[in-house]
Amino acid sequence: MVRKAFSLIELVFTISIIAILSSFIFPSFIATKDDAIKLNAKSTISSIRSAIMLKHSENLLQGNDLFISSLDSTTTAQINQITPLFSNILTYPIYSVANNAPKNGKFSKLSQTILDGNSIEKYNFWFNNRPITFTYTQYNGIFDCDHSDEVCQKLIE
Repeated sequence: MVRKAFSLIELVFTISIIAILSSFIFPSFIATKDDAIKLNAKSTISSIRSAIMLKHSENLLQGNDLFISSLDSTTTAQINQITPLFSNILTYPIYSVANNAPKNGKFSKLSQTILDGNSIEKYNFWFNNRPITFTYTQYNGIFDCDHSDEVCQKLIE
């Protein structure tokens, strides 16, 4: 006797195995996007920090021991617009996001103030639609976030 088709039990069994295997594979694809955003953020933060130290080294060679006064030339009037961020330290700036744009994995500038002659700039990095605030302080050249925040710890570890 020659069979020309699969029996119903064989088809159900095969589909069940495929469904079980795909249930293990699919969640790893979801985590991959968040991991990619986190890895990109870590790389960007590292680049910003390195560029700050490079500019400080250049200043030291010129006899100036101050850190760079501002990371970019974005004014408070431009904060809600798409503008180049970190343009004073990076060759290729990172563009901010507008208020109504998707923000996940992007930076936006919050504020820039002067305190005792030193610039303090605040930026948000959006991770899973949640802002993580980074602060640059000209006095000590530190670009950092609140270490008590678990997401901040993941981004700077």
